[in-house]
Amino acid sequence: MTPEDRARVIDALPAALRDVTDEAGFRRDICVLAAWVGQQVLRSYGISARAHAVRAVILNRQMREHVGDDLDRLFEPWTAELEEELDRRGAWSVLLGWEGRQRADRPRTPGRRFPGHVILETRNPDRLIDPTLDQAARPERGMPLEPAALEVPRDQLKRFGRGDGVAAFEDEDSGVLTVYGVVPGLDFRRGADWHDAETRELTGPLRGRLVAQVRGRLDRVLEKAAA
Repeated sequence: MTPEDRARVIDALPAALRDVTDEAGFRRDICVLAAWVGQQVLRSYGISARAHAVRAVILNRQMREHVGDDLDRLFEPWTAELEEELDRRGAWSVLLGWEGRQRADRPRTPGRRFPGHVILETRNPDRLIDPTLDQAARPERGMPLEPAALEVPRDQLKRFGRGDGVAAFEDEDSGVLTVYGVVPGLDFRRGADWHDAETRELTGPLRGRLVAQVRGRLDRVLEKAAA
């Protein structure tokens, strides 16, 4: 596979994954399952992808103005007055993979679900792939998020992978800031979602069908580029 085709596969993977899982009727907050399927698809092309358990902070433009460079302000006690002021300004944030306070318009799901968020890392090209980033989308709050393969400078990617730094991405059009940080010791591979993806809920034909359908969409991307 040429470097150009390798990049095409990686960059097209998030949208292909979302299309297939939507058609299969899955929810959008299936980060563990999506990462597992994505990893298998990339492996079928000879591309290695490392999965990371992370926490993510996503801020709209107004919330960025409120917190400035200090993300810890998101986790300070909020008074009724501050809540009212942020609502007036349209400031909003979504946290993925946090057990603490979450300013979002959906309750947490109780039970056996993995208490984190999972993304993939590739090298050459250097990307962080978040196939379920759109679960944090709030278009009405100025946060039109889509599944993404985000380009990361190699030095930043190395620090991120070691847990020594975060990876941050700004969308120039919307002003949305997305920040990822690895969570040491949070092993999604031992969780029910990853285990079920391999042994129970997706055993046999359904598991193979998901991987094959995503692979088929990516093959068409390569065929179109070669035409």
